[in-house]
Amino acid sequence: MSRWPDRTVADRFWAKVDCRGQDECWPWLGYRLPKGYGILRIVGNKRMVATRVSLALAGRPRPSDQHEACHSCDNPPCVNPAHLWWGTRHDNMRDSVKKGHHAQASRTHCFRGHALTGDNIMLNNLGRRLCRQCNRIRGRWQRERRRQLPEDAARVNDAAAAKGKAIQETLADARAREASNA
Repeated sequence: MSRWPDRTVADRFWAKVDCRGQDECWPWLGYRLPKGYGILRIVGNKRMVATRVSLALAGRPRPSDQHEACHSCDNPPCVNPAHLWWGTRHDNMRDSVKKGHHAQASRTHCFRGHALTGDNIMLNNLGRRLCRQCNRIRGRWQRERRRQLPEDAARVNDAAAAKGKAIQETLADARAREASNA
């Protein structure tokens, strides 16, 4: 039995929205996550982010599981479909960096002191800015480490074999002592 037998999802959704002007933000009045995004209970314990429900009710279903609802207004509680668009996490991060809202957007140098400007910037698949020089250093270190791994593995195997041989000899000595005592 549904908790709200006489109300549709759309009715419950719009009851928790402060609809204002067409171009204004429509804040979500229901439960919000700590970062401000609204949550709506759909059926039983199934919950959905209010921005996704807003786009679906506006006739713009989610294109794929990789897409999330993105804000053009950068206001997490806003559920105005005119302020929302479907994009991948990469699209959303790129948009955030472009607008200067991303936490790392104001960084001018990497932790090693290289300038994060021009050709020294690269973006990873989440849209995060990375230092190209540090990436080269990390790549060299990883290639060198991979070359050393077979040598390290041989050393470990030799040590384990020696330890195993010592254990076998100790067991054989103990058996011999038991046999001579019996």
